[in-house]
Amino acid sequence: MRPRVGPAVIGGTRGVRLTATRSAVVVAVVIGLSSGCATIRRHSTLETEQILSAAGFHMKLADTPEKLAHLRALTPRQLVPHRQAEQLYYAYADPEVCRCLYAGTQAQ
Repeated sequence: MRPRVGPAVIGGTRGVRLTATRSAVVVAVVIGLSSGCATIRRHSTLETEQILSAAGFHMKLADTPEKLAHLRALTPRQLVPHRQAEQLYYAYADPEVCRCLYAGTQAQ
């Protein structure tokens, strides 16, 4: 008897190719969406930093490893109140885009 060659054998190989193609498409879409989200977040961060700068907040660069470690320990990309010596300050930490801290008071 000869081995049976029919749609099941031929289709099996084609099915593997289709599955691999679908997987590649899914991976490409996920990568595209994640990079799009990063671009949107970066743009949003830059807009926020421009607003803070225009409001009089002072930018302090994390230009040493110690400052960068401290910056990364803060809540990222949120305006957070801090009290120091009876004065209320607000800080906006950006450890990713500018690696800096924006600091200001309520008056600003």
